[in-house]
Formats: sequence, structure tokens, C-alpha cells
Amino acid sequence: MHLNILQRLSLKTRVSLFTLAIFLGGLWSLSYYAAHMLREDMEQLLGQQQFATVSLVAAAVNDELDGRIKARLSGQGGDLREPNWGPFSKALP
Repeated sequence: MHLNILQRLSLKTRVSLFTLAIFLGGLWSLSYYAAHMLREDMEQLLGQQQFATVSLVAAAVNDELDGRIKARLSGQGGDLREPNWGPFSKALP
């Protein structure tokens, strides 16, 4: 059936349809490739952004902890012995 339809079309029409099919196939493959590359770039950029955000938060937490530790040690005169606060506190006899 399909062969009969193609045989009834003129050579000019068949060449035009074949050219159109090739063009649409190339356009589809180009759009697929572009979408694939954009997805990879997006994943890479999001990973870099998340790493930068986590690094910034970690640096802020580290600075805060360093400040608290230094403040605690300066209050004890730099004494690094067992602290007398928290779960380390000993009951007085």
C-alpha cells in the first residue's frame, strides 16, 4: 500500500519529502544534543554552587566555634585541664 502511494508521487515530490525528513531528523538530533549538554552544564554549576554554599557555612561555623573555644580558654587563663562545667563537673564532697 505504502509503495503504491510513493510510486504515484512524482520524483520531485519524493526528493522534497526525503530532504524534509533528513532536515527534521537533523534538527531533532541537534535539539537532543543541546538539551543533553545544557543538562550537564546545569548539574555542574549547581554542584559548584552547593559546594560554595556549604564551604561558606562551614567556615562561619568554624569561626564561631574557634571564637567560643578561645573565649572559654581565655576565661580559664589558657588552662586545658578538665573543665568544671557540663557533664565533666564533679560533685563536691
